[in-house]
Amino acid sequence: MKNINLAVIMAGGKGSRLLSITNDEIPKPMVPVDGKPLLEYQVEKLKSYGIKKIVMIVGHLGEKIVDHFKDGKDFGVEIDYIFEKEPLGTAGAFYYLKDKIDAKDFMLVFGDIFFDMDFDRMEDFHFKNSALTTLLAHPNGHPYDSDLIQTDDTGRVIGFDSKHNVRDYWYDNMVNAGMYI
Repeated sequence: MKNINLAVIMAGGKGSRLLSITNDEIPKPMVPVDGKPLLEYQVEKLKSYGIKKIVMIVGHLGEKIVDHFKDGKDFGVEIDYIFEKEPLGTAGAFYYLKDKIDAKDFMLVFGDIFFDMDFDRMEDFHFKNSALTTLLAHPNGHPYDSDLIQTDDTGRVIGFDSKHNVRDYWYDNMVNAGMYI
């Protein structure tokens, strides 16, 4: 990334759908994939794109994340932590960020996703459009259990449709990919 060197990873979720794997002993972002925690793949990928500082918002079993990553030096980045005492959701977690970051622009990543994408392209799109926020979206094979994004003809987000809503109408199949600038 050319202009953004800070990422925030939302790593506080309980992961109730993964209980059969985590046994409530492993935080969801630390579930091993091919012998390595998912979150470690994220840190490596962010570093490869020029991210130098990461703030992790941790909650359920967050101490296990801190024990693994510590200050981030072993992973070539600086890592800071915010401990969420109770789950506040994506928007609520921003409250804790106000005293932790001073960057105008930063990457926000959900801690339970794999990604391999062109960050430079997303960043260019963000700045070219003078966007306040840029959200990465994608079509999904299971839109019935996902929050859908509503956009206008230019791609600007005009609304969200919660997965909890009953959808007895036609909808576009675009979902939040869990990455923002």
